[in-house]
Amino acid sequence: MKIPVSELPKVLDDDHNLAWAMALPEGAVDPRKLVVDMGQFGFATRMAGLGGVVVRGYQGETSQYSLNASSVSGINTDGSATGVGSVSVEKAETENIHLEDDNDIQLPETYRWRVATVDINRAEIASCIADRRRGGQTSEEAWASELNRSLSRGIRTAAFNNLLRTPAKKFYDASYATTYGGIAVGELIYSTPDHALSFLTISCALATIFQSTTNKVIYGEPLLRQKRWGVLPFTGIQPDRFALASMALAAKPLISSTER
Repeated sequence: MKIPVSELPKVLDDDHNLAWAMALPEGAVDPRKLVVDMGQFGFATRMAGLGGVVVRGYQGETSQYSLNASSVSGINTDGSATGVGSVSVEKAETENIHLEDDNDIQLPETYRWRVATVDINRAEIASCIADRRRGGQTSEEAWASELNRSLSRGIRTAAFNNLLRTPAKKFYDASYATTYGGIAVGELIYSTPDHALSFLTISCALATIFQSTTNKVIYGEPLLRQKRWGVLPFTGIQPDRFALASMALAAKPLISSTER
């Protein structure tokens, strides 16, 4: 299902896991012609372990181009000079990412669904859109391409921070992931695939039972529907989910134009 940007709420609610609080320039683009593929978005964010995404805009810096020292390299037959030089580019950020987290330190990492805020630099993408317009794209096509790039890149960065870049309190997770992965690989190499599969199944079952029991004691329910399932069942480090989220973001655009 595809929903126009103009119909998305400005804040997250029970019916929407995407909020669009970024104002688009009036007259420059029709937000009704920019649509979000909610199916693709939903799959990518679920794999990323995100409970929702908020898109906002801000007026930031633009990329700066400067010409370095140039020199004459030759003379043409008509007497004009030719020169050589180089241009340096200082790229501006197109988006900033912020992950919101609750303060419930007792909740296991694999049960957390953080909200990601993607702040898009309107000034920088406006410059990129101008380049696309000169290349022959319509306004809606250019805006769709740049917004899709910023949103997809923002979600991928959020997924990396959420699933792979862990805070100090999750050092145990990293140790566990290394040990668990080493044993699983050893089982696969030195034993039979059946033994490796049995090890994986038993480990997942034991880890799930342990976490469910702990949640039952603390929260009154096992919270199985809230769990972020993955190959490593007892750790917040989940490279498998990050890989699936990255593939989903690369396979199909999240935002497109109805003019295409």
